[in-house]
Amino acid sequence: MTIPPAPQVAMVRASVLTPLRQLLTEHGLRFEGLLAHHGMRAADLTDPYAKLPLARYLALFEDAAARLGDESLGLRLGMRVRPADIGPMGVLFSLSPSLQVAFERLSKYVRSLQGGTSSRLVAAGPDFIWHYGVSLTGLWPRRQDAEFTLATCCQLARSCFSSLWRPLEVHFEHAPGGHAALMQKIFRAPVYFNQSGNRLLVEGEGLRRLHRADDPGLTYILERHIEDLMAHGTDPHSVRDSVADLIEQHLGQKPVTLESAAFELGMTARTLQRRLRGEGTSLRTMIQEHRNLRANRQLADKSASLAEIAQALGYADRTVLWRAYKRWEGKPPRRT
Repeated sequence: MTIPPAPQVAMVRASVLTPLRQLLTEHGLRFEGLLAHHGMRAADLTDPYAKLPLARYLALFEDAAARLGDESLGLRLGMRVRPADIGPMGVLFSLSPSLQVAFERLSKYVRSLQGGTSSRLVAAGPDFIWHYGVSLTGLWPRRQDAEFTLATCCQLARSCFSSLWRPLEVHFEHAPGGHAALMQKIFRAPVYFNQSGNRLLVEGEGLRRLHRADDPGLTYILERHIEDLMAHGTDPHSVRDSVADLIEQHLGQKPVTLESAAFELGMTARTLQRRLRGEGTSLRTMIQEHRNLRANRQLADKSASLAEIAQALGYADRTVLWRAYKRWEGKPPRRT
């Protein structure tokens, strides 16, 4: 029997910690002590291109918010980010001729900065949806990372394109916190929680509007550098990972089928089925695992009704969720 190789670990670049390091220093907290608590040394992260495990980064971010007593930490940090703070990808974003191109580039190259994540800009009628999520569903909580990322996108859009820019809606996968007023101030748009994913709904006309001419020479240099970083990447991505991305992005928004997933991945349904089988799973199993994990998480949170959970998981109504959950767990869903 062939023994499969041990799974590799998704990583993030040390540069993502720059805003957090600066804020902790301002508050008189030892960044080195926080790193040590999570099994890392500051000396290992002096190079902004150094890598650290995604799981430790997420845990460190949540821990920092708890130590500061600030559940809005991710939001506040996101509003301080400058393009250079996220490296060449941020500079490429700032030089884009339109916000549409900027978000497309961000989606294409996000894994040069942070592995284990998915990001995609998709058309939704005349408008667009930009999705962001951690593909590894077992890594939880991750509120600070999600709020930091979406706030960062708003900050970059305003600083690089228009100070008046705002999304149409903002969705988060986690439960609401106690900072609704700050959310409204930052996003200037309705914010919804307990959704199937983290996303910005964006008005299409403003996204397509040209703000500057592109610089092909500089763009080529930046993209070549980013592609070199991705070649020494933060993200050991498999077909299973790619399918997990699609489930994370689309579940609760539109059906995820073998045919639709295969089309988005540029292969036939039979090939996708065979590749997933070779990795020890199937699309049906992955969707069920994703729904089960998210349902248990939201039931424990107690902030969403069964009807809201059913909608977020792509079920027709709460009755269908009830039956599916009972089939998985052998008991009906209850608040814990």
